[in-house]
Amino acid sequence: MAHYIRNCFWLMVPSILLLFIAADRLPPAFQAEVFWHDIPRFIAWPENLFRAVVFALPAFMPLSIKTTRQRRGLALYLFGTGVYFASWLALIIAPQSWWSLSAAGFLAPAYTPLIWLFGIGFNRRAPFRIAHRF
Repeated sequence: MAHYIRNCFWLMVPSILLLFIAADRLPPAFQAEVFWHDIPRFIAWPENLFRAVVFALPAFMPLSIKTTRQRRGLALYLFGTGVYFASWLALIIAPQSWWSLSAAGFLAPAYTPLIWLFGIGFNRRAPFRIAHRF
């Protein structure tokens, strides 16, 4: 039973909670009615499916901080989560600021999850390796 509780899905919970808590406070461009309005279904469906897979995969990864790499991954996850939360906070608190109106600021909630997702990826027991077979 304990192995079901000790998985990396729990690291996804803060981001999921942020989205539920902040959803109604987001700038209009991020509101579902506006955001998805002109996006064709052949793009929206795969994008949402890919998002669901990305959020579900950590449930199949055991959570551990035994190795140095895993501890570094946790630190990267915590840093990335902080940056991700800050990117949303800037858009909510100051939607008309130069940062929020810039491409980098407006898109920050889209690219900052890469930081915390890499941190979760470091939690794997074995490093990623590409096998070369000749």
